[in-house]
Amino acid sequence: MPTLELAGWKATFQETGVGLPLVFIPGLTEYKESFLFQFSGLRDKYRVISYDVRAGDNPDVLALAEDLGKLLDGLRLPSAVIAGHSFGGLIAQQFAQLHPDRTTALVLMSTFAKAPDTKQGKLLRYMSSAHIGEEEGVVAGLKRMLGLAQTVVSNDEDDHFGWVAKQAAKTTSATVGERIRAIRQFDSRPWLEQVWVPLLILVGQNDRPPFLSAAQMIQRGTPDSIVEVIEDAAHFPHIERHDLVNSYIDDFIGSRLMSMVD
Repeated sequence: MPTLELAGWKATFQETGVGLPLVFIPGLTEYKESFLFQFSGLRDKYRVISYDVRAGDNPDVLALAEDLGKLLDGLRLPSAVIAGHSFGGLIAQQFAQLHPDRTTALVLMSTFAKAPDTKQGKLLRYMSSAHIGEEEGVVAGLKRMLGLAQTVVSNDEDDHFGWVAKQAAKTTSATVGERIRAIRQFDSRPWLEQVWVPLLILVGQNDRPPFLSAAQMIQRGTPDSIVEVIEDAAHFPHIERHDLVNSYIDDFIGSRLMSMVD
């Protein structure tokens, strides 16, 4: 697996294809491999890149956005289309605010400007694939505490979503804790209107209401953005309906960049 040594951080990444660079940032407990369908579906037209977000040293979103800049430097990319899912969407927003000249366009998937809740348990259930399908409430919590809750992760090796969920379950509690702290601190609302880059906002039709509301809020708060609701998808539309997500991204980049050239 390719790596880059970047100021004490060993960035692990993968890439495929040629053309306009398109960098995907994974979510709260996800890794670069979660974008398997974007690698296979977009590589004919784009240089598709993803990387594992740094863990350790208790970084905030600002520091993680600077990490992305270092990664682009290491890959010798002056700019790229930046796409972030969930927690990765916070990093993408921050990067676009810090480096609009390096953000060709911005794609935000299942994310928000301000956390929909401050409780770690709820944020994990909302944002981590390891918790997809878990029951909520007091009874469900008691079941989990007693070890009576059933896992919903598929054992089918061909099921990519199940594989991603298994990987998410391996994320250390320390990493989860530091990222939850970063989420609680993050609030892009004061500067969203400064994000003057073409912006595509994607949200699953079946995602929790706070994420649907957040998509609308980001759209209203940014000067050049559109929202697309992904049918038959929840919090992981890039996996659940990768066909639609890839099509929307391709159409958005093509139409927006063509209009900028014209």
